Amino acid sequence: MPSAQLLKTYAKEALWLTCAIAQALLQRVYDRVLRCLYASERRIPLTRAELMRPNMTRVELMRPNTLAQLLGTTVKTVSLGDSQRQQLSDANELGAGGAGTSRCWLVVNGTRLFCKLPAATLFESLFLDIFGVYANEVRFYNTRIKAPSHLFAKAYAAEMRRGRFVLCLEDVGARGVTFPVIDTPHADKTVEAVLEALATLHASCWGWPPRGIWTDETRPPFLRLIADSTLRTITKRWPDLLSADVIATYQLYLDHYDAVRAHWSSGLLVLCHGDAHLGNVFFHKKDGSAGFYDMQCVAAEHPMRDVAYHLILSCDSADLARNERAYVEAYLRRLAAKGQRLSYEDAWREYRLHALWALTALVISAGASSDYFAEGPARLTISRAAAAVERVDARGALLDLID
Repeated sequence: MPSAQLLKTYAKEALWLTCAIAQALLQRVYDRVLRCLYASERRIPLTRAELMRPNMTRVELMRPNTLAQLLGTTVKTVSLGDSQRQQLSDANELGAGGAGTSRCWLVVNGTRLFCKLPAATLFESLFLDIFGVYANEVRFYNTRIKAPSHLFAKAYAAEMRRGRFVLCLEDVGARGVTFPVIDTPHADKTVEAVLEALATLHASCWGWPPRGIWTDETRPPFLRLIADSTLRTITKRWPDLLSADVIATYQLYLDHYDAVRAHWSSGLLVLCHGDAHLGNVFFHKKDGSAGFYDMQCVAAEHPMRDVAYHLILSCDSADLARNERAYVEAYLRRLAAKGQRLSYEDAWREYRLHALWALTALVISAGASSDYFAEGPARLTISRAAAAVERVDARGALLDLID
């Protein structure tokens, strides 16, 4: 039974959530009203501001002439992406990256670009809009980042207004890369390639994450309410997935989330990808180096946020049990080679705490909708996160913090 203080917090977060939903719905109603009032206006927008005018429909946004105005050049073709297959290029599939957005590909001056727009369904677009992930990704691509450009897709356009956005990015598939999925075998060399990429990303903004990404001021203020309600959905949908001990630890974490969040926010902060599971990674065929896409959850966090999240969700649990500490040490060596140091003791403590965040993120996404997170990947990743919570004694790390 939640404490009185936690119930008060849930009530406050419920009010925030209600307001966020109401705002998102009103924005969509406003757009539809203006679309009816200006139904005869079908001219191609001349400026980026006009591109995002209220009566601009999603279908219009995906027309070659419309996107040509945004990019300032000729767009020869627009081909729709299959959101169920979650493709990023013709021959390759993604992991969870296709959920929550509509995707298409453009041919611009002989170069293929990748275009993202809001999800076609109201629930998906609302869910991600109220959590701010659309806005977060657009801000990221409009921010100057010191990290090497090979880690991400180059942005050609990033615009957003009232819940509608357009992202036109480099199609990294043209570089000659592979796109693993969440259950692709992942150990040794590929793990080390991702750790190298994470160390490069983190070292680039060590202690000084760029403005505009998620912080205490901009991240969703109703996380605990959602985390608690989606836990009930998960335990009802898959009663065998989480042990009683894991559920108790999860609930203890929610009870003391303010203390945990204050600890994270007052410590070392770097630019984190925020959702760096294997399904959001690509590998260059030429040298095996790794890069990232789907920057919707970029945040100012401790570097172990990305390291723990990636290893726990992407690696086979048996392999990770054997090599977990060695992987953390490998990351620290790569970090030191880039001029930044983090002690193993601090890293391992934060790794254990961030195992709780990995589980929370999965419970929220899988518990929100069965359409948003398919059963196979959901069960696999949640079981990996639950195993990690017990294996690294995340409860012990939590008790050390709150006692």
